[in-house]
Amino acid sequence: MTPVFLAISIMAQLAIAAGATPSFECNLCQAAVNIVISQVEANATEDVIAGEAEAICANATKNSQDENCKEFADKLVPVLVSFLEETVNAENVCALAELC
Repeated sequence: MTPVFLAISIMAQLAIAAGATPSFECNLCQAAVNIVISQVEANATEDVIAGEAEAICANATKNSQDENCKEFADKLVPVLVSFLEETVNAENVCALAELC
């Protein structure tokens, strides 16, 4: 796991523990999307992106909130993949994922 993804994982874990607000979820989504867009530009595959999302969820928490993280990743990764061939920004992707 890259240091940036580890940082996002830690932020997500803290957000879950603190009862994240919708704006925090939006900001977290946008940060994650920007990182994924960078990976896509570096020719990362969908499997690599999905693997990173799974790693974040696995490391984020070991309790009942783990399912929330998986739902977040399951919702976000397909949206990202569907827009990989288009010019999009994080704000649009997260809005379409209903996280902003």
